Amino acid sequence: MRRAINGSLSESDYLNMVIGLAHYYNWRVAHFRPAMTSKGWRTPVQGDAAGFPDLALVRGNRDKTASLIFLEVKREKGKLTPAQRAWLSLLNDVPGITAKACYPSDWELTVDMLK
Repeated sequence: MRRAINGSLSESDYLNMVIGLAHYYNWRVAHFRPAMTSKGWRTPVQGDAAGFPDLALVRGNRDKTASLIFLEVKREKGKLTPAQRAWLSLLNDVPGITAKACYPSDWELTVDMLK
């Protein structure tokens, strides 16, 4: 499952690669996609959702525990917004949860994290 990643990948293509990798390693994945409305692209969520990570991944373990990871997927030169930074920081403060941004150049680290 290791491969060289092209730095010119779109965020959408990289997101699909990460989802495929997660499924390969038996993670359940949630991603909420935006839809076109009369007001432009919108993701139908409520509350303080601006900046919420792209992916929520969960996987059960043999010892009856589970792992939970949140990933904000970015193209290689993509920048985190202040709202994205705030969500990742808050989620990382929760014991046992991993929340991070991942870029194509992080592919090897992403593979290792999801194994």
